[in-house]
Amino acid sequence: MSKSRNKKIAKELIRMRNKLTKRQQKEYAKVFNQLQSYVITPRVGVEGVALTRKDFISNKDWNNFVKTVLTVVITNNEIVTKEIVKFGVDVYQLSEELIPKVTNKVLNTLNKDIAGKKVTQITKVTESKINAIITDGMKNGVNLKDIAKTLEKEIHGMSKSRAMTIARTETASSYSIATNQMLKEGGFSRMWWHVGGGKTDRPNHVAIDGETISGDEAYSIGLLHPHDPDADAKEVINCYCIEIGTGGNEIDEQNI
Repeated sequence: MSKSRNKKIAKELIRMRNKLTKRQQKEYAKVFNQLQSYVITPRVGVEGVALTRKDFISNKDWNNFVKTVLTVVITNNEIVTKEIVKFGVDVYQLSEELIPKVTNKVLNTLNKDIAGKKVTQITKVTESKINAIITDGMKNGVNLKDIAKTLEKEIHGMSKSRAMTIARTETASSYSIATNQMLKEGGFSRMWWHVGGGKTDRPNHVAIDGETISGDEAYSIGLLHPHDPDADAKEVINCYCIEIGTGGNEIDEQNI
């Protein structure tokens, strides 16, 4: 496959990923706006006893937040799977007979193996940030009503900054896992395509740009694919690399 074809495929995959990232950001913004509405002012604080998230956001409302996050993650996985499988059919000429198998494989991986971990990570970090705000307020002698107001303000801020961070991280991860599964099931070799981030470029990612593997092989840096969920955080944070397929059926450039 020519470099120009690879470039077209990479460009289209990046476009698809960016489009879904924007959609995800909007969904997570709604989630944090909902969380903001759950904040309450505790009736009383016991002197010398540290207050936590559950004093300002009830366990019932927190569980609703967790369930909503899970719904967003699963919906995202379904959309990603549909897009990647369609891309496989349109561009890689993936056999129609493989569609059910590839779809099930991708969804099983994303929903059974990955979704729970994503939800846990999102909610743990969010709760940690909330507890830090409460702790700081209490240390500085801020009254409970004002701490609640600060929480509302900070969570509202999360609907912009944190929502985008989550959307970028989650979408890149889902897309990479789905693409990897689709290419493997379709019998394609896989090529690491480095997407530069300027100052954030990782020398080891630049070094394997264009490296091609097949089957269950791992790339020479030890990752199975970009955004490998088992990789160290330093390998995935702010990484925009993607994986593209090579070999197999003739690529249909009409659909790129």
